[in-house]
Amino acid sequence: MTPFAAGVPKTAAHPNAARLFLNWCLSEEGQIFMIKDLGNVTSLRKAPVYPEGFDPNVVKVWLPDYEQFVKLQKDWIEEWNKTYGYRQ
Repeated sequence: MTPFAAGVPKTAAHPNAARLFLNWCLSEEGQIFMIKDLGNVTSLRKAPVYPEGFDPNVVKVWLPDYEQFVKLQKDWIEEWNKTYGYRQ
């Protein structure tokens, strides 16, 4: 798992639009979209759904340290893009 953060910078050109987007991202509807369509794991305390094949009772989440992440990042991104049909 690679953690990330989202927020609204104080210099945002459209802070209200950014807050609306973040509210949607953290809503059940937004989380379901991100889980099903982007393969994310939820930010909510209780997951509305889990990604296909993800069993929270079986899967152990691993967070690499920064050096491990840098070493593995390129291969992970290539696999992710292939899995979800992304092109960069």
